[in-house]
Amino acid sequence: MLAMWQRILLVLFCVLLSVVVVRTWVLEGLIMPVRIIGPSMAETFYGPHVELTCEDCGFLFAFDATIAPLPQAAICPNCGYRENETKAETLCGGDRLLIDKMTYQFRRPNRWETILFRNSALQSGVCIKRVVGFPGETLEIRGGDVFVDRVREKKTWNDLRSMALVIHDARHRSHDVAVPRRWRAAKLANGWQSKGKGFAYRPDHGLSHVAAGLSGPDPCSKLDWLCYHHCRLRAGSHFKEGPLSDNYGYNQTLSRQLNDIEDIYLMATVEARGDGVLAVRVPVDGKMFVLRMEMSSRRGTLLYGSDSVGAFVWKAGQLKSPTTLEVATLDKQFLVAMDGVSCLSFDYEQPPRQADGGGPQNTDHDLLAIGACGLEVELKDVRLLRDVYYTHGPPAAAGTDMKMYPLGADEFFVLGDNSPVSLDSRQGRPDGVVKEADLLGKPWRWR
Repeated sequence: MLAMWQRILLVLFCVLLSVVVVRTWVLEGLIMPVRIIGPSMAETFYGPHVELTCEDCGFLFAFDATIAPLPQAAICPNCGYRENETKAETLCGGDRLLIDKMTYQFRRPNRWETILFRNSALQSGVCIKRVVGFPGETLEIRGGDVFVDRVREKKTWNDLRSMALVIHDARHRSHDVAVPRRWRAAKLANGWQSKGKGFAYRPDHGLSHVAAGLSGPDPCSKLDWLCYHHCRLRAGSHFKEGPLSDNYGYNQTLSRQLNDIEDIYLMATVEARGDGVLAVRVPVDGKMFVLRMEMSSRRGTLLYGSDSVGAFVWKAGQLKSPTTLEVATLDKQFLVAMDGVSCLSFDYEQPPRQADGGGPQNTDHDLLAIGACGLEVELKDVRLLRDVYYTHGPPAAAGTDMKMYPLGADEFFVLGDNSPVSLDSRQGRPDGVVKEADLLGKPWRWR
């Protein structure tokens, strides 16, 4: 048997070894702080920033504090209020990270995962980005999307949820009566109205199912719609209605041309009572998708113009009790999820052919909308978000853009989530791609 002093030495050795392993291979951030110092990964990870609660709508937002001078007043990206005062106490340091150094010892990072890696071009010596391309692939960026070997890369629900940026949160509304509401009934008296921080629909019970549009050749024609009207926030005018764009509230001091976007993510808590129809309408490429959900059969049908292109059946009890409904157009996919579980996916990279006049065309009235007929509906937590729209790089990198990015046998292509300002693999510099040997670990936010 070991003597007492030998057992004590063995225990001390094991404790010391455990500390070294944890520090070196598992969670470096707890022992040696790792902080974000730039804006390139906002809003997944924040560098030094100003954090404000909008004085009008109460929406919490942040903007970059690494560029001086800071604006004395900030624009709320949710409601457009322009007089949010920047104060000294609103300045925050960059996010502190935990670094998981074990995971990538056993596997390569997945596409769209974040990584910490060595970068000798930076003073800190390390950098954080999101992996998009793997060794041997050729990358392109077109129309805001990533193409791998000339094929558009398709994100999953989990990818979107980790990267999505808020366009408008209907739980936070301007108190200024002169500011038009983003979500408005298509007609003055169609049954939709605001209720608390959400919306409610009460049908005209005098209408029969046939008259209400629950049957017949065009089953969506008589639905009552609650439409979203997007307002671009521009200097010199409080609001200007227009298409959805890739605006970043985080980049308060950056002036640039905004890009129109197509990839949107609508989520809401829905509760419906009755045997009518609930619908979501999404304009895409001059055509209209309509997701039509019949409560009596628990069957959802996706219509593209006049064609049915997908269907699903949801679980008993869903929608009759509060249910999280998520609808997204993402990388030429139409996605639907209920209570976090995917229930429909339609790839419209090659949309079905239609005869002339065969489907509804996009007009001023064909906006993103939620429709109902023959139901009582409660909507809460209504939020509209978007995917990252990848630009060709920040103004500082003008003239260095590449069309194609071929990767070597040990190289990863990486991008920042704050695409307009991120210096990453798009610039084609030797330090822009990541060598496999330079991977340090998987970062986690620890504020």
